[in-house]
Amino acid sequence: MNIFTEEELQELTQEIERQLQELEVAGTVSIRVPAFARADEENPEVLQRDSQLPRKQVEVIAQVIGRSFSTFFKDFLDAALDSICEKTGKLNQLWQKLGDWNNPASINIIASVLAGMGIAEKNLRLICAPLVAILIDLGIEALCRGYKRCRQS
Repeated sequence: MNIFTEEELQELTQEIERQLQELEVAGTVSIRVPAFARADEENPEVLQRDSQLPRKQVEVIAQVIGRSFSTFFKDFLDAALDSICEKTGKLNQLWQKLGDWNNPASINIIASVLAGMGIAEKNLRLICAPLVAILIDLGIEALCRGYKRCRQS
């Protein structure tokens, strides 16, 4: 399912690239984000790198969705972790093939996950670029660290 037009996808990939370049010099913000939404709620795993996420992207997403980024990101990971971490998952396969998620297929999958979470269509374009930039910056290894252990318990 394509959520965006080809033109919108081209604009989003350019915006993601611009944001990734900014991340090389941008400030970060410490946020405790459960990396595995299915983990034990009393002792959630947290992302490595001291949960340092890019401040600008976190603030944009929180402002657009009107709730805390931590809550949003936990919900997103709960919805997308299988696709990201399972070898047969679409986002995992695209990462293995292309080395990141700044491509039309990945952006459409991420937008579909967001739409499934109830994010309004008018907001999808506003949060897709910062979210994909965060995901690429973190990398698949950080997102999936401990995933298999959590799935087995």
